[in-house]
Amino acid sequence: MSDIDAEPGGAPVDPSGLGPEVKQSILDRYDVAQKAGGLAAPVLTALLAFFVGGLVVLITTGKNPLATYRAIFEGAGFNWFFPWVSGAARTSASLNLQQTLIITTTLILTGLAVAFAFRCGLFNIGGQGQYLVGAILAVWVGSSFEGLNPFIHVVISIVAGALCGALWAGIAGILKGTKHAAEARKLIDFLTGITVQEDLQLNMFVFPANTKATLAKAFVDFAAQPADPLTMSPAAIAADRETWIDEWTKTVL
Repeated sequence: MSDIDAEPGGAPVDPSGLGPEVKQSILDRYDVAQKAGGLAAPVLTALLAFFVGGLVVLITTGKNPLATYRAIFEGAGFNWFFPWVSGAARTSASLNLQQTLIITTTLILTGLAVAFAFRCGLFNIGGQGQYLVGAILAVWVGSSFEGLNPFIHVVISIVAGALCGALWAGIAGILKGTKHAAEARKLIDFLTGITVQEDLQLNMFVFPANTKATLAKAFVDFAAQPADPLTMSPAAIAADRETWIDEWTKTVL
């Protein structure tokens, strides 16, 4: 037994010689450094994006990038938070901020839906559809039931939209865990069939997954056609799927 393993009386000895208080202080500082490092990356990325964007504006237009960013700032309605903005400027700022929140909130919530699933080790690739069906029901509920209390009406609309989106997402979960594989296969075959794939193009603006589906005229006339698309065999995907998902999750989340 080494002399650093235990004292003569049998009590364990700290091989670092730092003592519990110093070691805890070091751990606390390391934890803060780790959190700061996680915050530094997105901050530096945002600053770099602003810098590069400013260079593009300066080179292509010759205009002052700061004036351009100020116009974007005010166009998004962020000047509404300044108490010295008043009158017509404040009214315009409030309208701009409402539009910004309407657009960005949906993107943020859809992104969270995907990120939360990834944290749970699952792929949620149907965020857009969940958002659309949830929004449709939320708008219907919000435009109906005129006699409801406004606060309760808003809450019910949000809950209804969330439940509808969850129900739509639940279809994939049911299919994944179903014991009726034949019925699940029929649904998958229907979704990947020619009729759905041809109709999907101008609704979701995506190329059809079924190569036998006729390409929409808008895609033929305006969409770039990949001459040699990259493909991968199902066997190769199955062999490395878990590793790729794990690496992607660690990198992105």
